[in-house]
Amino acid sequence: MKKKMERYSERLAIFAIVTVLIVASVAITAYATDKQKPELTTKFKTNATNVNIPSNPNPILNSAIIWNNGGTFSGGGGYSSQWDQAYPFVSQVADDFILTDSMNVTDVHWWGLFWNGPPDYVEPCDFYIYFYADDGTGNAPTGAGMPDPSPTALRTYFFSQVSGLPLDPYGFYEYNVNLSPPFTANANVRYWIAIQAVFAFPPQFGWTNTSATQLHTAEQGFPLLGTAFWTTLSPAVDMAFYLTGEPASQYWKPSYDDYAPSGMPDFDQKQDNWTKVQTGQFTFCGSVAVANCFWWFDSKYNVPPGPAGDGMDQFPLVRDYLDQNPPLVGFDDHDPWNVNHINTPWGPAVGAPPATPQPFVPGHQAPGQVPSWGELVERLAWFLDTDGIRTGYGAFSGTKVTQMEQGIDAWLQSEHFQNQSTLADSLCEVTLKAPTFAKVESLVEKSEDVILLLGFWYENPPGSGQWFRCGGHYVTVAGVNSRDLQIAFSDPFFDNAEGGNPGRVLNGSIITHSPGHAANVHNDAGNVSHDIYPIVQPSPSPGGLWMLPTYPVSLNPGLCYDFNHQNIPDEFVNVSVPYPGGQIPLFTEVEYAIHISPWDYVWDYRGDVNIPGGDGNVNSADVTFIINYLFVHGPVPVPLSEADVNCDGNVNSADVAFLINYLFVYGPAPKCKIRVCDP
Repeated sequence: MKKKMERYSERLAIFAIVTVLIVASVAITAYATDKQKPELTTKFKTNATNVNIPSNPNPILNSAIIWNNGGTFSGGGGYSSQWDQAYPFVSQVADDFILTDSMNVTDVHWWGLFWNGPPDYVEPCDFYIYFYADDGTGNAPTGAGMPDPSPTALRTYFFSQVSGLPLDPYGFYEYNVNLSPPFTANANVRYWIAIQAVFAFPPQFGWTNTSATQLHTAEQGFPLLGTAFWTTLSPAVDMAFYLTGEPASQYWKPSYDDYAPSGMPDFDQKQDNWTKVQTGQFTFCGSVAVANCFWWFDSKYNVPPGPAGDGMDQFPLVRDYLDQNPPLVGFDDHDPWNVNHINTPWGPAVGAPPATPQPFVPGHQAPGQVPSWGELVERLAWFLDTDGIRTGYGAFSGTKVTQMEQGIDAWLQSEHFQNQSTLADSLCEVTLKAPTFAKVESLVEKSEDVILLLGFWYENPPGSGQWFRCGGHYVTVAGVNSRDLQIAFSDPFFDNAEGGNPGRVLNGSIITHSPGHAANVHNDAGNVSHDIYPIVQPSPSPGGLWMLPTYPVSLNPGLCYDFNHQNIPDEFVNVSVPYPGGQIPLFTEVEYAIHISPWDYVWDYRGDVNIPGGDGNVNSADVTFIINYLFVHGPVPVPLSEADVNCDGNVNSADVAFLINYLFVYGPAPKCKIRVCDP
């Protein structure tokens, strides 16, 4: 009897909670009936006359003005350009520009205004800036007719909490942002720029227009209100903005004093018996390419820096693996012999490497903490399972893409800080199949390290459509050139620039760097041969989307014998066939990109829970769904995190109250910052 009464009391309590929430919801809904959200509009017209939109350089700008849409206007205002995922609606305004010289756009400066609600709800606010290609007509950007054209943008930038400078008494706000990396605009090419505020209505945001027009009139889309992407603004107006920039040129990965003084290192794979026993081929290009990346990041985060050999280590991506083997300049993670030491020759029967001492404590590192086994490249070869050293030696040649992914992740998880976090909480890895050149360029310029798997393909017989892959090779990207469509490599096998070909040759301060040097000379991370190649897109083979027509293996197909059957992705095993010789052309394709980067954060809009995957709207149906889940044993939201609208890691009545407040009392939008590796 007592248990029955307890269950009855529990049900009464649940019923009371649900009743209170429903009554509260009804009360708020009734209140909201008298306080309806204002009506959305595509534009807003002010009473301002002869307002000057400045065109003088601003002191906070990085470079000179390269495109100026300033001027004056009378009776103008703003055109809606806003993204509200919760309402939901998408509106954008885009305006075109053409530069006479190829330029890197470094800053965007614009004016905007708010209506249908006070700006202090959302100012400062988030913005997206999109750069679009022309659709080929000269009249509109790409993406016409889509509900949201932004996926077709050439480049997308997101800016969090941008503060505007109020321009009284007109109600305008003046904004400026720096583009990192810069957007490269080629000479005499029409581009379109769209600037879009990101917040929940109300209020609305509009990009301010000017009276004069240059090139084509601005275009707008607001599908919710019947304005399709893209619709020409009438009367003809331009949008108020200007761009600053500088001439486009080759971008190089930055240099760091301790110790990547020439940017991306360029270690050599042809040393210390780094071969597969059965074939005699050098097979460590994957391990060396990752070593380049790890060394560069380790140098970047080694703060405060010191001279190589000082024994100080501030970041554990690369540790001192020398044990008691004599260093070149000092027991240190950045001593050249920590890349590879002749006292630890490589062999397939070495067994697993000993673990590094944990947790890592920044500062001076006593020598001999890691028992002698092998140095950076050899330890990476074990983690990456090069030649099957970890899972079955000789089963394959080189490094599989999947094993490289797993090995990088395992390495990052193996190093612990004193607060129990690992390197995997600081850095992450993402693998992309058949990446575009634009994607690779973007990753490199965003301070991310990129490894490319090159595949060597031929059609036999020519014109038959039957394609074969003779081998593959990993390289690390050292720089990119968007204007001239070029890419620079730290190549584990070739030093093309040292042979007088395009690129740059730089010298370190530890080992003399002279022509005809031994392979271990590049273990001084300052000694590099950054080889530059033009890219051509599209490519004819099934390997990738772009190719390198002047890569040495394409110019001399006989070199493919050095890479036969190496680094084969699983999907290409059946077409892996040695090069047959003769005059059959060989194509160097970019098959995969593996990029290592710091974690990033983006907004994740939540609350759309009433059906799995959402119905595209956040409304009272979602409130009811969460109440049912919490108090009436209703279905679980899919995913459950979608119901955590207040971002505290729990789903409870606080989320119900938060969502009701957002929907009916103009409360904050249900959005949370989440961690992503490739935004």
